[in-house]
Amino acid sequence: MPSWIARCLLLLLPTVMAAQSPTDSTATLLPQAWSAIAAELGDPREASDFTIIDRAVAQACGDDPNCRFRFLDQLILKLEDIYHLPAAIHAVQRMLTIAEAGGQPQRLAKSYLQLMRFYHALGIDELMIANLENALHYARLAGDHERVAYLEFMKLENAVDPVNPGPALAAMDSFLLRARDRGDSASVTRAHLRLVNIKLHAGRIQEAEQHLRALEDLRIVPPTTQQEATIALTVAIGRGDIALRRDRPEAARTHYLQALRLTRQFASFWLEIAVLTSLAEVEWKTGNHRLAQEYLDDARQKAHDHALHDLLAEVYGLSARIAQDQEDYQRALHNFQQQLAHRDTFARRSEGFDLQTYYLNREKEQLATARKNQELQMELQTTRYRILTASFAVVCALVIGLMLFVRYQQRSRNRLAEQNAVIAAQTERLLELDRTKSTFFTNVSHELRTPLSLILGPAGTLLAENSLPDRQRGLLQMVQRGGKRLETLVNDILNLSKLESDQLEPEPTLTPLPDFFDHCLGEFTSLAESLHIDLRYRLSLPAGSTGMLDREKCRQIIDNLLSNACKFTPEGGSIAVDIDHDRGQLRITVRDSGRGITAQDLARIFDRYFQSSTSDYGAEGGTGIGLALSRRYARLMGGDMEAESTPGRGSTFCAYFPLKIVAERAGSSGAPGGEPLLTAGTGTLTHGKPHILLVEDNAELQEYLQLILEPDYRLTLARHGREALDVLHQDRRIDLLLTDLMMPLMDGFQLIEEVKREESLQDTPLVVLTARADAHARLRALRFGVDDYLLKPFSQDELRARLASLIANRRKREAYRTEVDTPPNQADQEWLGEFQAHVEAHHADIDLDVPSLARTFTMSESTLLRKLKLLTGLGPKKYLQEVRLRVARRRLEDQDFTSLQELAEEVGFRTARSFSRSFRQRFGKKPSEYLTD
Repeated sequence: MPSWIARCLLLLLPTVMAAQSPTDSTATLLPQAWSAIAAELGDPREASDFTIIDRAVAQACGDDPNCRFRFLDQLILKLEDIYHLPAAIHAVQRMLTIAEAGGQPQRLAKSYLQLMRFYHALGIDELMIANLENALHYARLAGDHERVAYLEFMKLENAVDPVNPGPALAAMDSFLLRARDRGDSASVTRAHLRLVNIKLHAGRIQEAEQHLRALEDLRIVPPTTQQEATIALTVAIGRGDIALRRDRPEAARTHYLQALRLTRQFASFWLEIAVLTSLAEVEWKTGNHRLAQEYLDDARQKAHDHALHDLLAEVYGLSARIAQDQEDYQRALHNFQQQLAHRDTFARRSEGFDLQTYYLNREKEQLATARKNQELQMELQTTRYRILTASFAVVCALVIGLMLFVRYQQRSRNRLAEQNAVIAAQTERLLELDRTKSTFFTNVSHELRTPLSLILGPAGTLLAENSLPDRQRGLLQMVQRGGKRLETLVNDILNLSKLESDQLEPEPTLTPLPDFFDHCLGEFTSLAESLHIDLRYRLSLPAGSTGMLDREKCRQIIDNLLSNACKFTPEGGSIAVDIDHDRGQLRITVRDSGRGITAQDLARIFDRYFQSSTSDYGAEGGTGIGLALSRRYARLMGGDMEAESTPGRGSTFCAYFPLKIVAERAGSSGAPGGEPLLTAGTGTLTHGKPHILLVEDNAELQEYLQLILEPDYRLTLARHGREALDVLHQDRRIDLLLTDLMMPLMDGFQLIEEVKREESLQDTPLVVLTARADAHARLRALRFGVDDYLLKPFSQDELRARLASLIANRRKREAYRTEVDTPPNQADQEWLGEFQAHVEAHHADIDLDVPSLARTFTMSESTLLRKLKLLTGLGPKKYLQEVRLRVARRRLEDQDFTSLQELAEEVGFRTARSFSRSFRQRFGKKPSEYLTD
């Protein structure tokens, strides 16, 4: 029994290590989902097979890890039935992830065993051994003795030396005896099944027969289960192999035919191919050449359909021997070459060989060889009668020519390989440069935002004072405008970098279109008037229309186009803007009467960092990224940007992209996604001035924060996370921790994690003040449990309001705990989590009040008040208002609103005025200020 048949039998062996019968709803989920999965697998119009599997699991089970594990456990049986082992391996790897997250050694052992079986079937021995060791380790941890016994036997089997199999076979026989002595019938049966193949392969025919007789004593007639079919197949194939070795082809035919019926009955097409190959060999030996060829053709076709290269190698090997017996040496050589090719493919798979590329190259080589053979045959037929009298010199010349041709081909291949290596090295170098550039842009963001905070912050502080003379106020306003312009340029550079690395995605929000474009275009009216330019715009949009629009990207497109138009249009000139919606597309057209663009420059106007080199124009300055960024934005939203220009007569720019106009604004969930609100803790507050620990590595920003905070707070400074931890361990009376994220030695994320890990510090409010504007950093910080997240540059009033609110809530909470002398426990914290989840889910309900909350949680209003005061320092009304205000702030930051009145109603406020007043008191900033941010 060849080793490739043994691998197939291992796939069929259904032990406790294989998938178990479902005991819950997955028994009905998989049949419902399998028909859709099977239809999409391998369809080039669909996503990858791995994506199809992940999507089906998510649709069937959601986030339930137990359901996901059982669903995948059943799915791999289906994938195994169709021999889609790469997809089955992907499914098992997903099972491993679930088992590792749950710390379940039983499931880990089961998953690693499945991987071992599949890699063994693919012939990837190195991965098979690694997964066997992992499965054995976790089976021992789980105390699964039956699985441990099976894996230990597989380990012994893997140790068989083809040259000297004696020691390993003796160890396996000893294993069999021990299993028999302890009455482990399952291990005994599996050992007999495996030893039949091993001893036949080692040439120990009589010992193999003993194991076959032991299996025959089980008297499985007829088999009805997969395990019984495995035993019956092993017996039939083993008897056939022994009969063939003893030159009894008639008996071999009988056993192989029985095995063929079993493979078709139990849908085992890989074993069917192996048995068809063996039957072809029997029929050839008995002189039934036609039937032998039919068996071979059937086996070859099935192996090709499923890309089973080890089986194809055996089929072509037998075909080569048959052709040699028929003295058809050309066909024998072709079959022999095919055998070597498929063996090479199978062997390379375990070395990380790229199968898809190999198949394509092999197909090209086969087509080239076939064409070459056809040409040679035609040439031989044409010239056979002409060269009967050719001299030895002509023959020698042909031989030399062929040798030179082969040498030339070899050199060409070598040159091509060298060129490919150079191209690969250059590609890797370019990728490394791109990664370096992305890192640079990320770092420069932090470095530029910090000095921007020191420009805009003090400027805003001074402008808030009413005692400044008009001249000084004007100068400060000029500084503030310049700082905001610099902030816009920094954002443009960062967004362009994100676009190049595919990190930027469209973020459409429901937008009142006429109001939005009126606001964007109105900002340029005063600029045009100061430059004595006639600016007119026309909005061809339905009145009151709304649409899903990425506001920030659309705003930047308009800003860049109008900024350039104003820059290059002389005094007395005109600019016309048309915004219309036609056939599902929004078109933004900007026409100016400026100096125009030359044809040479127009071809490169959308290139990054392009500056005109025309001698007629002086150096205009600028970054050269505005138009490049605008066009990339338009393409990101599914459209494009075009430009037309006539030198001396002006230019026309048109940006267009799909936009669906809807009649009314869709609902919004509004529920905070994982943002902590107020937590129960056991910290101790100081008295008098609140004590803030400020963690910031920039000395100038430290100085500015001291300047604006010291009138109301006592500050302790730290330059990085490690220094801040030392302060917290020495002085536990810290009322609030204000920290940056990007710092040396220990960054802000590590500091927050350490603080949340210590129970005595968990109640300390945490506020992040950082230049990290990306959503990933913000979500990561909020998941760690920070109470607030502010970006540099920041508003002094907003920072002070947020700090004051957090410290006031904590002091109320601690004061109440001292009054009632009742510290919170774990059950209280769990109740607070349930209560917060309920309020977040129903915050938009304007009728949600204290009586309804008390009824929902089956307690009196006074008990609800005491419990919330103990855990958060807030009464139920204030707590509900805190939830609603945080939801509103997040939606304002995400530009997820149509109007302030609608937003107020959607977060549970009756009027926009009360909402605006409460928001300003809580966050130090009016909601309307987000309209221009």
